[in-house]
Amino acid sequence: MKRICLSGIIALLAVAVLCTGCKQYTETEESTLIPDLIDKQETSVPAPDPPKRSEPEEETGEQSEKLPPQAAHQNRKEAIDAVGKEYEDRIDSTVLAEMIAHEQGSPSVDFALFETDQQAYVTKVRALFEDRLPFRSEGSLVGPKAPSYEKACDYIRAEFADCIGKKIDSQTFEEYLTLMKADIAQQNPVPYEQNPQKAFDNCRRMLWDLCECTTEDTPYFKTHP
Repeated sequence: MKRICLSGIIALLAVAVLCTGCKQYTETEESTLIPDLIDKQETSVPAPDPPKRSEPEEETGEQSEKLPPQAAHQNRKEAIDAVGKEYEDRIDSTVLAEMIAHEQGSPSVDFALFETDQQAYVTKVRALFEDRLPFRSEGSLVGPKAPSYEKACDYIRAEFADCIGKKIDSQTFEEYLTLMKADIAQQNPVPYEQNPQKAFDNCRRMLWDLCECTTEDTPYFKTHP
């Protein structure tokens, strides 16, 4: 009986020793593994990227390449010549030549516009030639010929019908027609009958400029010469 008990005690002690050894091994294993894991985590974290230098943004606007001054001026003159050719059959040749020479030498349209936008420049130059077309006394070959005073008044009322009440009141408009009768706006008034074309065009020109008309929005003269 004592042998059995002694054997049991020895067996229990062996189990206890074995468990203690396992526990120590486990603790030792954990103590060695944890630092390794920490080291691996520390080494696996990538280093932050260095700050990037900001690069200048590319300009999206297109800038036209500037020509040398002499070449640019020559191109501008050629552009004016080309516009002038469009009006050879609508503006008197002498007047047309004077207009071209004036615009090439002392331009009404800023040369800087030609350097930045040639199409816009040509459009403005063309508008100068267009502005002469309604008036024969200014060199136009297609403007209306002056009728008698009474018919001239009727013509002008029809020509500026869309402006009356919007850009000029009717009373002021009629006063311009009265001025035309004797051209009393001049220092030495001249009766309409003495120079009807000049009086007719002077009255129309004043109204044209006052109402800021163009040949596009006031085309009456094109169909009523």
